[in-house]
Amino acid sequence: MFKEERLELLLEKSAEVNKTCVKRMLEKGRKRFNVEARNMVYTILRRNDWSYQKIADNFGKNHSSILHGVSTHERDYKTLNYYQKSFDRLEMLISEDVDLKLFKKEEINKKIESRIEKLESENARLRDQIFDIKLKSQTLTNLLKSLCS
Repeated sequence: MFKEERLELLLEKSAEVNKTCVKRMLEKGRKRFNVEARNMVYTILRRNDWSYQKIADNFGKNHSSILHGVSTHERDYKTLNYYQKSFDRLEMLISEDVDLKLFKKEEINKKIESRIEKLESENARLRDQIFDIKLKSQTLTNLLKSLCS
């Protein structure tokens, strides 16, 4: 269970990862990087058995705002590569300072290895596309040369 006295550390690390400060992160504004930083914190607390209401009480929000933040996190994590990297980095930073059930280093390493495998696969696919495009370009160039001669 994530202890309340460690909340400040979590806020600082989330602000650091999202290139903001805790004060701005906790403001009511809707600047994307501040919202994302908050959503990451909500998700970590939620995954560590904090109720929506307890999180809401600590942030001066309504529990439905926390619910929305956590669901937005899930969507962003699946669809936004930079967000996924930021959240994984936050997990790693927190795991160095706090003993949480969420932050098992083996799980984090598996996530990173999985991402590396996906990127390597994507890289190979893109290399094949580049090769095919170069080949087609060469063929077209030769065809144009022969037509112009």
